[in-house]
Amino acid sequence: MKTAIYVTALAAILAFGFAGTAKADSIQIGDVVYTGTVTNTTATFTIQCLDAACGGWFLSDVVLKGFSYSGIPTNLTEPVGYTVHAGGMNLGGTGSCNGNDTTGAICWSTPLPLTLQLGSGVITFSASIANGVSSSDLHFQALAFDISNPSSTGNGGDRTIALSCNFNGSDCTGTGTNVPEPASMTLLGLGLLGVPFLRRKK
Repeated sequence: MKTAIYVTALAAILAFGFAGTAKADSIQIGDVVYTGTVTNTTATFTIQCLDAACGGWFLSDVVLKGFSYSGIPTNLTEPVGYTVHAGGMNLGGTGSCNGNDTTGAICWSTPLPLTLQLGSGVITFSASIANGVSSSDLHFQALAFDISNPSSTGNGGDRTIALSCNFNGSDCTGTGTNVPEPASMTLLGLGLLGVPFLRRKK
Protein backbone atom coordinates (compact mmCIF):
# COMPACT_ATOMS: atom_id res chain seq x y z
CA MET A 1 0.00 0.00 0.00
CA LYS A 2 2.81 2.40 0.92
CA THR A 3 4.57 1.63 -2.34
CA ALA A 4 1.43 2.50 -4.28
CA ILE A 5 1.12 5.82 -2.42
CA TYR A 6 4.77 6.70 -3.07
CA VAL A 7 4.47 5.87 -6.77
CA THR A 8 1.29 7.96 -7.06
CA ALA A 9 2.91 10.90 -5.27
CA LEU A 10 5.99 10.71 -7.52
CA ALA A 11 3.80 10.66 -10.64
CA ALA A 12 1.89 13.70 -9.39
CA ILE A 13 5.11 15.62 -8.71
CA LEU A 14 6.42 14.82 -12.20
CA ALA A 15 3.11 15.85 -13.76
CA PHE A 16 3.19 19.21 -11.98
CA GLY A 17 6.80 19.71 -13.03
CA PHE A 18 6.09 19.11 -16.69
CA ALA A 19 2.93 21.23 -16.54
CA GLY A 20 5.10 24.24 -15.86
CA THR A 21 7.05 23.78 -19.10
CA ALA A 22 4.36 22.65 -21.53
CA LYS A 23 0.65 23.11 -22.05
CA ALA A 24 -1.33 20.73 -24.26
CA ASP A 25 -5.09 20.74 -24.80
CA SER A 26 -7.42 18.82 -27.10
CA ILE A 27 -11.13 18.90 -27.86
CA GLN A 28 -13.47 17.24 -30.33
CA ILE A 29 -16.30 19.37 -31.70
CA GLY A 30 -18.59 17.54 -34.07
CA ASP A 31 -16.38 15.36 -36.26
CA VAL A 32 -13.29 17.55 -35.93
CA VAL A 33 -10.49 17.19 -33.37
CA TYR A 34 -8.49 20.30 -32.44
CA THR A 35 -5.24 20.13 -30.44
CA GLY A 36 -3.02 22.94 -29.16
CA THR A 37 0.40 22.67 -27.53
CA VAL A 38 2.63 25.44 -26.20
CA THR A 39 6.14 25.07 -24.81
CA ASN A 40 8.83 27.64 -24.05
CA THR A 41 10.00 27.51 -27.68
CA THR A 42 7.12 26.14 -29.78
CA ALA A 43 3.41 26.71 -30.45
CA THR A 44 1.61 23.94 -32.33
CA PHE A 45 -1.99 23.62 -33.52
CA THR A 46 -3.41 20.53 -35.25
CA ILE A 47 -6.81 19.90 -36.80
CA GLN A 48 -8.22 16.59 -38.02
CA CYS A 49 -11.65 15.70 -39.38
CA LEU A 50 -12.78 12.13 -38.59
CA ASP A 51 -15.53 12.07 -41.24
CA ALA A 52 -14.90 11.30 -44.91
CA ALA A 53 -17.38 14.06 -45.79
CA CYS A 54 -14.71 16.57 -44.78
CA GLY A 55 -12.98 15.86 -48.08
CA GLY A 56 -15.13 18.64 -49.51
CA TRP A 57 -14.24 21.11 -46.73
CA PHE A 58 -11.43 23.55 -47.41
CA LEU A 59 -9.52 25.08 -44.51
CA SER A 60 -8.94 28.83 -44.32
CA ASP A 61 -7.08 30.66 -41.52
CA VAL A 62 -6.45 29.25 -38.03
CA VAL A 63 -5.31 30.80 -34.74
CA LEU A 64 -3.84 29.52 -31.47
CA LYS A 65 -3.99 31.89 -28.48
CA GLY A 66 -4.35 31.97 -24.70
CA PHE A 67 -0.62 32.11 -23.95
CA SER A 68 2.16 34.67 -23.99
CA TYR A 69 5.42 34.81 -25.91
CA SER A 70 8.02 37.27 -27.08
CA GLY A 71 9.66 37.98 -30.40
CA ILE A 72 8.27 37.19 -33.84
CA PRO A 73 6.96 33.67 -34.53
CA THR A 74 8.72 31.85 -37.34
CA ASN A 75 7.58 28.83 -39.31
CA LEU A 76 8.50 25.30 -38.26
CA THR A 77 5.75 23.25 -39.93
CA GLU A 78 2.78 24.47 -41.91
CA PRO A 79 0.89 23.32 -45.02
CA VAL A 80 1.96 24.62 -48.43
CA GLY A 81 0.57 28.09 -49.06
CA TYR A 82 0.24 29.10 -45.39
CA THR A 83 2.13 31.91 -43.66
CA VAL A 84 2.60 32.41 -39.92
CA HIS A 85 1.87 35.79 -38.30
CA ALA A 86 1.93 37.29 -34.82
CA GLY A 87 -1.60 38.15 -33.66
CA GLY A 88 -5.16 36.93 -34.01
CA MET A 89 -7.81 36.69 -36.71
CA ASN A 90 -11.04 38.37 -37.81
CA LEU A 91 -13.44 35.45 -37.51
CA GLY A 92 -15.80 36.47 -40.30
CA GLY A 93 -15.97 36.25 -44.07
CA THR A 94 -12.85 34.44 -45.21
CA GLY A 95 -10.93 35.22 -42.04
CA SER A 96 -7.71 37.20 -42.11
CA CYS A 97 -4.90 37.61 -39.62
CA ASN A 98 -5.42 41.04 -38.06
CA GLY A 99 -2.14 41.68 -36.21
CA ASN A 100 -3.89 42.20 -32.87
CA ASP A 101 -2.47 40.63 -29.68
CA THR A 102 1.01 40.08 -31.10
CA THR A 103 2.35 38.64 -27.84
CA GLY A 104 -0.60 36.33 -27.10
CA ALA A 105 -1.81 34.83 -30.38
CA ILE A 106 -0.41 33.23 -33.52
CA CYS A 107 -2.29 33.13 -36.83
CA TRP A 108 -1.64 31.00 -39.91
CA SER A 109 -3.22 32.40 -43.08
CA THR A 110 -3.61 31.32 -46.70
CA PRO A 111 -4.76 33.29 -49.76
CA LEU A 112 -7.75 32.51 -51.96
CA PRO A 113 -8.55 30.21 -53.59
CA LEU A 114 -8.45 27.73 -50.72
CA THR A 115 -6.74 24.44 -51.59
CA LEU A 116 -6.23 22.54 -48.29
CA GLN A 117 -8.91 19.87 -47.76
CA LEU A 118 -9.79 18.86 -44.20
CA GLY A 119 -10.16 15.21 -45.16
CA SER A 120 -6.41 14.87 -45.72
CA GLY A 121 -5.48 13.53 -42.26
CA VAL A 122 -3.89 15.48 -39.41
CA ILE A 123 -3.04 19.04 -40.47
CA THR A 124 -0.22 20.56 -38.43
CA PHE A 125 0.74 24.19 -37.88
CA SER A 126 3.83 24.81 -35.77
CA ALA A 127 5.82 27.98 -35.05
CA SER A 128 9.03 28.75 -33.23
CA ILE A 129 8.54 31.27 -30.39
CA ALA A 130 10.52 32.66 -27.46
CA ASN A 131 9.50 32.58 -23.78
CA GLY A 132 6.22 30.75 -24.39
CA VAL A 133 4.08 30.57 -21.25
CA SER A 134 0.47 29.43 -20.75
CA SER A 135 -1.16 30.05 -17.36
CA SER A 136 -4.71 29.14 -18.40
CA ASP A 137 -6.64 27.16 -21.00
CA LEU A 138 -5.52 27.58 -24.59
CA HIS A 139 -7.98 28.97 -27.15
CA PHE A 140 -8.28 28.45 -30.89
CA GLN A 141 -10.09 29.84 -33.91
CA ALA A 142 -10.69 28.00 -37.18
CA LEU A 143 -12.51 28.73 -40.41
CA ALA A 144 -13.40 26.31 -43.24
CA PHE A 145 -15.73 26.28 -46.25
CA ASP A 146 -17.66 23.64 -48.17
CA ILE A 147 -16.93 24.69 -51.73
CA SER A 148 -19.44 22.17 -53.11
CA ASN A 149 -22.23 24.43 -51.77
CA PRO A 150 -21.69 27.80 -53.47
CA SER A 151 -22.72 30.98 -51.72
CA SER A 152 -21.67 34.60 -51.63
CA THR A 153 -19.45 33.91 -48.59
CA GLY A 154 -15.71 33.52 -48.73
CA ASN A 155 -14.29 31.22 -51.37
CA GLY A 156 -17.57 30.57 -53.16
CA GLY A 157 -18.65 28.05 -50.51
CA ASP A 158 -20.73 27.77 -47.35
CA ARG A 159 -18.92 28.11 -44.04
CA THR A 160 -18.78 24.70 -42.37
CA ILE A 161 -16.50 25.83 -39.52
CA ALA A 162 -16.43 29.32 -38.06
CA LEU A 163 -15.36 28.52 -34.54
CA SER A 164 -13.75 30.32 -31.61
CA CYS A 165 -13.40 28.15 -28.52
CA ASN A 166 -11.41 27.36 -25.38
CA PHE A 167 -10.02 23.83 -25.36
CA ASN A 168 -11.91 23.16 -22.12
CA GLY A 169 -15.17 23.60 -24.06
CA SER A 170 -16.10 26.97 -22.59
CA ASP A 171 -16.34 30.34 -24.33
CA CYS A 172 -17.30 28.69 -27.63
CA THR A 173 -18.94 30.70 -30.38
CA GLY A 174 -19.74 29.67 -33.93
CA THR A 175 -20.61 26.35 -35.57
CA GLY A 176 -20.10 22.98 -33.90
CA THR A 177 -21.39 20.96 -30.94
CA ASN A 178 -19.23 19.87 -28.02
CA VAL A 179 -18.82 16.16 -27.38
CA PRO A 180 -16.78 14.52 -24.56
CA GLU A 181 -13.12 14.11 -25.33
CA PRO A 182 -12.41 10.33 -25.58
CA ALA A 183 -9.04 10.54 -23.82
CA SER A 184 -10.54 12.23 -20.76
CA MET A 185 -13.30 9.62 -20.48
CA THR A 186 -10.74 6.81 -20.77
CA LEU A 187 -8.58 8.27 -17.98
CA LEU A 188 -11.63 8.64 -15.74
CA GLY A 189 -12.60 5.00 -16.35
CA LEU A 190 -9.09 3.73 -15.59
CA GLY A 191 -9.03 5.75 -12.39
CA LEU A 192 -12.30 4.25 -11.22
CA LEU A 193 -11.05 0.74 -12.00
CA GLY A 194 -8.14 1.28 -9.62
CA VAL A 195 -10.27 2.28 -6.61
CA PRO A 196 -10.85 -1.31 -5.30
CA PHE A 197 -7.08 -1.86 -5.13
CA LEU A 198 -6.69 0.95 -2.59
CA ARG A 199 -8.41 -1.06 0.16
CA ARG A 200 -6.14 -2.05 3.04
CA LYS A 201 -5.36 -5.74 3.31
CA LYS A 202 -6.52 -7.45 6.57
